[in-house]
Amino acid sequence: MVVRALVVLVILAAGANAQAQGGGQAPQPSPDQQSPDEVRYQEQVVVSASRTEEQLVNAPAAVSVISAETIQNAPATNVGDLLRSVPGVNVSQITARDINVTTRGATSTLSTSQLALVDGRSIYLDFFGMVMWDLVPSNPHDIKQIEVIRGPASAVWGANAMSGVVNVITKTPRELAAGRPEAFTIGLGTFDRSAQGTDRDAGSLFYVNGSHAAAPNDRWAYKVSAGYFTQDPLPRPTGTINNSFNTPYPPYDNTGTSQPKFDARVDYEPSMGGKLVFSGGVAGTEGIIHSGIGPFDIDSGSRLTYFTGRYERGRGRVAFFTNVLNGDASTCCPAAPTGSSCR
Repeated sequence: MVVRALVVLVILAAGANAQAQGGGQAPQPSPDQQSPDEVRYQEQVVVSASRTEEQLVNAPAAVSVISAETIQNAPATNVGDLLRSVPGVNVSQITARDINVTTRGATSTLSTSQLALVDGRSIYLDFFGMVMWDLVPSNPHDIKQIEVIRGPASAVWGANAMSGVVNVITKTPRELAAGRPEAFTIGLGTFDRSAQGTDRDAGSLFYVNGSHAAAPNDRWAYKVSAGYFTQDPLPRPTGTINNSFNTPYPPYDNTGTSQPKFDARVDYEPSMGGKLVFSGGVAGTEGIIHSGIGPFDIDSGSRLTYFTGRYERGRGRVAFFTNVLNGDASTCCPAAPTGSSCR
């Protein structure tokens, strides 16, 4: 797939702490700031390797970290695109919405052993044995960092983490309110869909994301975000597979995808100490998904709703979450020896 054009417009509302002082002149650096020739290194802190905060250099596993700056500057439209640059991570995208990720191994049309988390909440669908990455409701502006454990992590995270863990960590409402409390992003582009010597019209994609955060007082803080992504279908091969049997490709067409999402979080710091966190959201999807028994076309309106709550105090933490998947899909397996359809 060749990207022909990509136009991105980003509008960020005022809210940064650093502003010019009197007459448009930049503020003078404080005495304790380093000189231009001085280089200062700060070790990254991760939590995915052992479920506790520790410096990346001391993590008892092979961990890579994608920072917020990298996420903001990357021309990515989904989590899979961000993970392509991580060493040892294999990402495959079969359709407009079907993304599979595997660490230290080849990725087929269905990855069943890669655990995915959002702020410690599992988005691995145990009943189906897979991860649907398009059901992550967080906007890129809200993501603080993505931690990737490359290799087996079942001793810490359970049986679903046989090949690794991807943990998406979002910014707290206070972190967003102290930086850029409001963000609005619009993107659009086209891509080439010609394949196997067949000319096809160019495909298009469009997305829009917005978020707002505030801290009314020293006890309460909140954030809300919403977004929408739509993309035309990707091309798929036709004719016969190049093998000794000349097996024909199933004659069905890919479909595009539309993905609305909404997310909200409220933090409360009681007088007795600690912090209460409540968050919830919903993400929708549609399009082709490849499973162990063949491809299916997910109907419009399919969605995953979640709610989570936790109490943190020092190193102690009590948490719960629930994921509710509601959707329908029709099979794209052959309906007859002479043809097929999604039904």
